Amino acid sequence: MFRLLLGAALFLLLGTACTPDPQAQLRRQLIENPTTRGEIERNQLLEYALQIQWNVQATPSGMYYLIEEPGRGEDHPTADATVTFFYTCERLDGFVCGDSRERGQATQLDLDSRGVIPGWIEAFSLLKKGGRGKFLLPSALAHGERGAGTFIPPNTPLVYDLELIRFGERRDLVKQRNRKEEGEIRDFLAEKGWTMQRAPSGLYYRIDVEGEGDRYPNLQSKVRVRYQGSFLDGFSYAQSPKTGEWVELGSAMDFWQQAIPLLQKGGKGTFVVPSGLAFGSREVGAIPANSVLVAEFELLDFE
Repeated sequence: MFRLLLGAALFLLLGTACTPDPQAQLRRQLIENPTTRGEIERNQLLEYALQIQWNVQATPSGMYYLIEEPGRGEDHPTADATVTFFYTCERLDGFVCGDSRERGQATQLDLDSRGVIPGWIEAFSLLKKGGRGKFLLPSALAHGERGAGTFIPPNTPLVYDLELIRFGERRDLVKQRNRKEEGEIRDFLAEKGWTMQRAPSGLYYRIDVEGEGDRYPNLQSKVRVRYQGSFLDGFSYAQSPKTGEWVELGSAMDFWQQAIPLLQKGGKGTFVVPSGLAFGSREVGAIPANSVLVAEFELLDFE
């Protein structure tokens, strides 16, 4: 009996000794004397995970992740999918840079659209519908040397909590979004009592002041424009100085390139812009993803 008890105790002892300690494995990945930015940020991410006791795994790109809920089904979003999700973004010092859950509004994003950070594409590829996880991104997979706005300085590693609500083929979801926005725009025009023309691109426009002469700017022009931007609810998100701003039209956003050439010098116009001609599925500053915009332009001069 004694030998049986001794053997059982020895078995438990050996079994415990052979069980890998995830935290010890993470500590072994720390670089003793980091010199490059990549090595320094790797240590920062590992130390963060150790402090918060997350048993994260690494990808070859340098991202660390913890899948809390893998989700349902077998499919994962591809790099050209449209994803609908909740997210929280934090710096390593705990500062919250963004939180769609707090706003109570899910974000929709085309993963192949301009400006999507590489870490998001990789992170969503690890989730299925309904999945959720934590993702620790080195700055190279986030906003890199440019940073983003006031709260994400250059070369800032970030921590994302992502919950994938659904995803689908981009073409199907874009068609659905376009139909929804077209309805919103028509309701807005009816409420305002505005009569506008519709360009083939979906841009609605009205020339309020014709301007002077018979010359119009083109994409090679440099234009001085006074403008104001707002949402359909009337909230203003941008306004130029009274003296206007000089802009290289060929480098401007799509709806600027379509709207400004409709004006002569001194001309004014009002434009209702579907999200696909503006910021699309990206959230930029105070402008939520998939926002329909109202823009008022006055062309002061061009050359």
